[in-house]
Amino acid sequence: MRRALGDLQTGVIDTYRLCNQLTDPLTVDMLNTIEQDLAHYEQRLAAFYRIHAGASLEPPIPTTIAAIAR
Repeated sequence: MRRALGDLQTGVIDTYRLCNQLTDPLTVDMLNTIEQDLAHYEQRLAAFYRIHAGASLEPPIPTTIAAIAR
């Protein structure tokens, strides 16, 4: 669950950065929708994780590397 949470966080960040690099309005709109969906799923999974992890709460672990250069 921690890896999935980390991957969702990475997806939100990467999609946001990609949107800021593009100029095509249709592509940006589509990526904004994806970013909002990922952020929503990330918040729901984070809440689920907090409830079920209890005292053993640990930070997320992404299994992917950020696709967009910082």
